[in-house]
Amino acid sequence: MHAVEAYYREVSDGKLSIETTFPPTFRMPHRAAWYATNHAQRDQDARAAAKARGFDPDKFDLEIMVFNSAVGGDGVGIFRGKGLWLAPPIGFAGVVHELGHNFGLPHNAVWKAWDGSVIGPGTEMTYADSYDPMGGGGDDPRNHFSVRSKALLGWFGPKDILNVTNSGRYRIYAEDLPGAAGARGLRIGRDATHEYWVEFRQLISENPYLMNGVRILKCHADVSGKVDMTLNLLDMTPDSPLGCKDAPLLLGRTFCDDKSGIYITPVSKGNTSPESVDIQVNLGHFPANHRPTLRVIATAQAATAGEPIVFRATAGDLDGNPLDYSWDFGDESFDWGKPVVTHRWEKTDGDFVARCTVTDMKGGSASKLLLVTIGHPLLHRLVGSITCYGKPMDNVLVAADTTNSVRTDSEGFFGLAGLKSGNHRITARIGGYWVDPAMVECPATENITMTAFPLGRDTIESKDGFVLQDDDCLSTPATFRPPVQITIVAKTSATNLRLAYAADQVIFNWEVNGTELRVDGGPANGQHKTGMGAIAPNEDVTIRWLVTPKRQMIFVNNKLRFQHAGDYSQIDRPVSVFTHQSTVTVKSIRVRQLPSGIQ
Repeated sequence: MHAVEAYYREVSDGKLSIETTFPPTFRMPHRAAWYATNHAQRDQDARAAAKARGFDPDKFDLEIMVFNSAVGGDGVGIFRGKGLWLAPPIGFAGVVHELGHNFGLPHNAVWKAWDGSVIGPGTEMTYADSYDPMGGGGDDPRNHFSVRSKALLGWFGPKDILNVTNSGRYRIYAEDLPGAAGARGLRIGRDATHEYWVEFRQLISENPYLMNGVRILKCHADVSGKVDMTLNLLDMTPDSPLGCKDAPLLLGRTFCDDKSGIYITPVSKGNTSPESVDIQVNLGHFPANHRPTLRVIATAQAATAGEPIVFRATAGDLDGNPLDYSWDFGDESFDWGKPVVTHRWEKTDGDFVARCTVTDMKGGSASKLLLVTIGHPLLHRLVGSITCYGKPMDNVLVAADTTNSVRTDSEGFFGLAGLKSGNHRITARIGGYWVDPAMVECPATENITMTAFPLGRDTIESKDGFVLQDDDCLSTPATFRPPVQITIVAKTSATNLRLAYAADQVIFNWEVNGTELRVDGGPANGQHKTGMGAIAPNEDVTIRWLVTPKRQMIFVNNKLRFQHAGDYSQIDRPVSVFTHQSTVTVKSIRVRQLPSGIQ
C-alpha cells in the first residue's frame, strides 16, 4: 500500500493523500465458497468482524477487503462509492485500478473498428490500453491516468484543460510530469454526445511513439454515470503488431474525423521544461480540398552503419494550404516539420522502410516509402504494389505471416523488411475490399503485385471462394440492424468456421469440442449448445442466421441448430466470417433486410 499511496500522491500532483490503517486478519464465519454467492452477507460479516476488533469502517473514507481466496471475483471496486474487494493474486495494479473505480473512474479501452480504420464502427477492447491503470496498464507506476480522468477527479482544473471551439494552434504540456506552465490537455466536442481528449506524455522514455506523438481518446460528454463512460483510446496504427504501443498520433501527421469536421495535427515540440507540444486544430468541412502531391528522393538508398543519408521531399498543394511533414525511418526514430532531413542508421546489416508523410492539416495527405539497405543484411526484403482496377490503393495494411506489417503509400507501394528465408504468406487488408493472399518464397521472390476487389454492400460472392487462414476475416462493408436474414455458404478444412454478427463469434467445429456450438458475446453469450456445432469438413454448408430485435435463430442446411430470445435491437455491425488454425473457404455472404415489423 505504500507504493499505492505514493502513486496517487504523484499522479494527483499532491491533491490526493491516502493514509492506510492495517487491521489484523479476521476469520469469517463461513467458507469462501459460500461467500462467492452471498456477497451482501460477505460484506456485512467482514465489516462486523472489523468493528468488533475496534476498527469501525464507518470512520474511514475507503475500505479494502482482502481475502485469502476467491469470494466472488479477483477484484471489484464500487463505482463512485466505498467498497473494494481483492483476492489472490493481489498486486499494485489491482489496488490502483479498483480504487480508481471508487473515486469515479470508468474503464479505459482501445477502440477496435471493424473495417480496420481509426474511428469507424466497432467495439471497445477493455483492458487493452497498457499505458493507463484503468485500461490494464497499472503494473508500471509511470503510467498515469488520462487527462480526462484527472479532470473528472478534480486534479486538473479549468486552467489545465483547453476547451477547443475554434480552429487554431494550442500548446499542451506533458500530463505525466510536474511543473507545467500551462494546459495539460485539449477537449474537443465531436457532437452533442461525444468529445475528444488530447494528451501528451513524456515519462515512458523508452516508447518513442509516446515521446514523439499525442494520444487521442474519445468518450461520452455525459459524466453523470447514467451512460457508458468508457474512455476509448484511438489507435492511429490499427491492427499493427505493436498493439497500443504505437497508438499515438506522431508529430506531423493528422487525425481526421471528416464526418464531424475535426482535424488534429501535432506540429512540433515546444522545447520547454517539462516538454510541451503545439497542436494545430482545424474545425470545419472542406469538401473541395485536394490532397497534396509528394515526391521524395534520397542521396542514397544503401549505406554503412552511421553514414548519413539526406532525404528531400518536394510537396505541393493546389489549395495553397500550409503543409506539415512527418518522417518515420523504420527504426523507431522520427523527425517532423521540415521537407529535408538527415538520418543515420546505427544498426548494422538490415533493410529499413522509411516513410515521409505530408499533410495539409485539413484532411488531405500523401505518403511515400523508400527502402534503405544498411550494411549487408542477413534477412530479406519484399517490395510490391496493390491496385484496384489499375488505381493505386493507399493505406492498405500489408503483413507477412501476421507479425511484420506496413501500410502502402499513396502510389500503392509497400516494402517488407527482415524476412527469413523460406515461405511467407502475404496478406493485405482494407475496409470494403478483398485482396487474395499471396505465398512467396524468400529470397527467390523480391517483387509482387496484388489486386484489391471491391466488396458488395450486402452481397459478397466468389465462384472459387474466398480462402481464409490465420487472422483473415471477410466482412461486409456495411453494418446492419435487425431484423435481417443472413445466408452464408462456406466450408472448413477441419475446424473453426467462425461467424460474427449477433455474437462476437459463433463457432462450428470448435477445436476443443467439435460437437458443441460455441456462442461468445452478445445477448446469448455463453449459451453454448452441446451436439449442435459439428459440420462435415471440406463440404459446403448453407448457414441461415435470422436475427430480429427479440431473437436469433441459426439453421445449417435448413435444420435448426440454435435459438435464443433476448434484446438484439441495438446490434449494428457488419457480418463477418473468420477462422482459427484452419482453412475456411467462403462462397458467399448475403444479407437481406427484413420488414421492420418483424420481431
